Amino acid sequence: MKVNATDYLACSTEAGVGLYGENQPFIFVPNGIDIDMYRNVPLKKEIIRESLNIPKEAFVVGNIGRFEEQKNHFFLIDIFEEIVQKNSNSFLILIGEGSLRNKIEKMVLSKKLQKKVLFLGIRDDIPTLLKAMDVFAMPSLYEGLPISAVEAQAANIKLILSTEVSSETKLSKNVHFIKLEESAEKWAEIILEKPYGNEPLPELSQYDMKHTAMLLDEIYSK
Repeated sequence: MKVNATDYLACSTEAGVGLYGENQPFIFVPNGIDIDMYRNVPLKKEIIRESLNIPKEAFVVGNIGRFEEQKNHFFLIDIFEEIVQKNSNSFLILIGEGSLRNKIEKMVLSKKLQKKVLFLGIRDDIPTLLKAMDVFAMPSLYEGLPISAVEAQAANIKLILSTEVSSETKLSKNVHFIKLEESAEKWAEIILEKPYGNEPLPELSQYDMKHTAMLLDEIYSK
């Protein structure tokens, strides 16, 4: 790319440096989303949970990501096991597909958590599913600026991320980082801490797809 490109764009600082090196200037162009979709879900939370066979008063943790090593689902299942020991009325929503799905499903079975963990595959109703969650958890081994975490912030739910996720991901007070060196029990304790969703709606205009479209239009026009 560096040989042929005349202009350089990246969706985060880490992505830009990773793609082009530290000495190549580039333009930051956020991965824009339709923020209104995540803030104006017409269905009530209890209706969404009912459609998923989740009790309305349950504690719900969610994750969106490919079932690959990077996403660290095995540790997430360990964390959720600790959560269930502390709060038996807890559920885990997993959205995505990947090569490790079967192994993760077997791990869930071995821990007898199959009635608590929902494998939903690839979905096109992410705003609705986010509204069903209390916490979005992402213990990734490495991560740039995941768009799913931006979506979760637009939905105004609490996020617990590993410190291996880019610090640029923190766009609101709802985001909390934990080191992967911490135990699954410690992760569970922090995930279970209240309050949830009590922060004011974050200002995410930079990630509004209308802003992204205008920015790209200006770049192409030049």
